[in-house]
Order: sequence, then C-alpha cells, then structure tokens
Amino acid sequence: MIRTLSSLFTRRSAQAPRPGTLVEGAPPATIELAGRTLDFHVLIHLVDGLPHVDWEQVHDWCEAFADPVHGGEAWLACERAWLLHLRDALGGNYRLVESGVALLLTCQDDRRADLTLAFIARTSQRVQRVLGRIARVPEWGREILMLLEDTDSYYRYVSAFEPPGEDITASSGMFINHGCGHFVAVDRDLGAVEPVIVHEMSHAMVAHLPLPAWVNEGMAVNAEQRLAGGAPDAPEQRELMGRHRAFWCPERIQGFWSGRAYLRPDEGSELSYDLGRILVEAMGSEWPRFEEFVLAARRDDAGAAAARRAFGIDLGTYVASILDADAPEAWAPQPATWEAPPEKGGF
Repeated sequence: MIRTLSSLFTRRSAQAPRPGTLVEGAPPATIELAGRTLDFHVLIHLVDGLPHVDWEQVHDWCEAFADPVHGGEAWLACERAWLLHLRDALGGNYRLVESGVALLLTCQDDRRADLTLAFIARTSQRVQRVLGRIARVPEWGREILMLLEDTDSYYRYVSAFEPPGEDITASSGMFINHGCGHFVAVDRDLGAVEPVIVHEMSHAMVAHLPLPAWVNEGMAVNAEQRLAGGAPDAPEQRELMGRHRAFWCPERIQGFWSGRAYLRPDEGSELSYDLGRILVEAMGSEWPRFEEFVLAARRDDAGAAAARRAFGIDLGTYVASILDADAPEAWAPQPATWEAPPEKGGF
C-alpha cells in the first residue's frame, strides 16, 4: 500500500486566489531540479490508454532533497508533468490551467476555468472551517481537479482504481487517494459540479485518518449539504426514514458498519449515504465530543470503541434507537462476521 505522504509536506503559502495560468508545452520525459534528475517517463504506465504514475517512486525522489522547499517544488513539477501527459492522452480540447491553489485539467474556456479555480480556493477554506482540527490540508503541490468532458472519459479513467472483478460504482465524481490525491468529476455547468467538489474535498481533508466508511461519507454528505445545499426537506426525510426502517435489519446493518453496503447495486447504497448523514449530523451536534470521536475512530471496529469513549454510547443501541428497532445489541458492529476488510469510504 502506498505510504501516507502527509507527514512529508511543507506548508502551502496562504496566498489569495488569482486567475489561472495556462500550462503549455509538451509533457516532459524528465524532471530536473537542484542538480538532480528524475526519469519521469519510466514511472508512467498506461491503463486503457491513460497515464498513471508510480507515486511511491516520485515520493522517494522528492523526499531525498536536502531542502524541503526543493522537495515541494519537485512534487509540484511531477504533478504538472503527469497532468500534461494525461492532457495529451485525452486529446480533444483538454488543457491544464494552474492557480496558486489548484491545478485544473479541463475543456472549459478561460472564464469558466477561472470561476472553477476560484471556487476550489474558496471551498478549501470553507471546508477547513467546517471540519476544524479534523481537517489536514496536503502541504505539497496543489489541489488537483480533473473535469472530464463526458461520462465515458470519466469511467475510462476511474475504472483503473476499482478492485478487480467488481462493477464500477455509479458516480459523477470522486476523490482518489492513491499516492497523489486528486478530484475527478464529469464536467457540467459549475452549479452541478460544485457539490461534487465540496463532497470530495471533505474526503481529501480527512484522508489521513483511518475512518470507517460511514463516518467518512457522513461528514462529506453533511459538508456538501451545508456548503452547497440540497438537504432533504421534511417530507423527503419522513419518506427516507420509512425506507430505512423497511430495509435495515441486524444482518444488513453489518454491511453499513463495514462499508460494503455503500457498494450495493440496490437502494442499500443510497440508504447507506443517508444513514451515515443522519448519524454524523446527530453526533456532530456535540462538536467537541464529535471531534474527539473522529480523531479516535478506527474502521476495524466501525468506530465502536471511539463512540463509547467520546459519547458513552453503544453504536448498536444508537442506530437501533434511530431506526426504532428492537434488540439493540444485535445492531452493534460485529467485525468477526464481515466477509471482507472494512471499506474506508471516499467512493
């Protein structure tokens, strides 16, 4: 597994957003900095014709610089190089636009690209305020957003990150945390893309924590609704609660705790996102305790031990009370019954 890179970062400068600058030129085969050279092209492998990078080796090269400033410059140069290779592989009207905060791979015109870059900078600040000390912003490089022109291009790219033999989960955007964290979304009007950016940026800022999927997704959905709107109204909430009570049972709830239910092909996926939202919203009303819970939660027990310490509650009793279910002890996380390792969220 690729190592966590966050401990190696040096703090980004807190500069004001500025209009994007077009990154031009051919994709580089090598990267030279401070007398050291990286044969970048040998670190690229193609999946369905699109370039992916061995970020483990990039990380090792950047870490070897004696000056951490040079390490940060090297990492950013590798981000640019990779996106230029991806730009050319995608073809068409794709271009790479950069601000002091983000790198944007897009087909958007200058005005829309500048609006998107400004939104990324503004959203980063707002998500940090919402998450407080839970959030950690990567301090090397830039935020990276790929706005792919159509769903075919989107699934062509993200399929490389799906487990072998599994169907691709339907989505319109995701945060990919494989060595170099980045956002991927289908390009629509900016209003449609904004909730995706908020949701996925929330995932990015808690990627350093070993969170259960339901906590990870619950925080992202709540941040999305708080910052980009779209929360269910009262009639929708009542309808959803009826569906929850009809769907969940002690056997199915184990899929929620392990995160596997988020990948179900039926309504269980939708209901998992909503149940995570409900639990996080309720627990988050006691924010100091919720921060303590999130910082201690582990996915191997679905956060059960952390919930007992921070809130003095049993998760089975808690979810049973929300679903108006009997025998609350049967609803508690039971990791020994999970058929696969728990999911980390960020689907």
